[in-house]
Amino acid sequence: MTAVFDAKRAKWAELRTEHARRMAGTFTAGGKTFTIDQPDLALAMMDAFLAQRANDASWQQRWPTADGPAVLLSAAQMLALGRARHAAVAALGNTLESLRDQLRAIDNNTGTLAQVAAVVWP
Repeated sequence: MTAVFDAKRAKWAELRTEHARRMAGTFTAGGKTFTIDQPDLALAMMDAFLAQRANDASWQQRWPTADGPAVLLSAAQMLALGRARHAAVAALGNTLESLRDQLRAIDNNTGTLAQVAAVVWP
């Protein structure tokens, strides 16, 4: 194994750790900040979707923000929240894959440690 190969493995572990840290972060929707890691959001979105299909304009769900009190969301707002979370998660995943591609493009035999070190989260 080469020093560059070892550096790439270490960098990949570092990038995955940073991805996990960012996945525990926040995103913004409707002018409010929410945590990305909300396991019940998919269930709330399903309820909101069913309420919309049933034309239930009275459906509302209280949802916690990351930086203040919970907000009361309509079905449309709950679905928009879920779409915004999905976009945030997808962006993190796309960035991680782009960084992985950058690492893969560095040749193990002719690449440099400086090239590996230059692969960083934007």
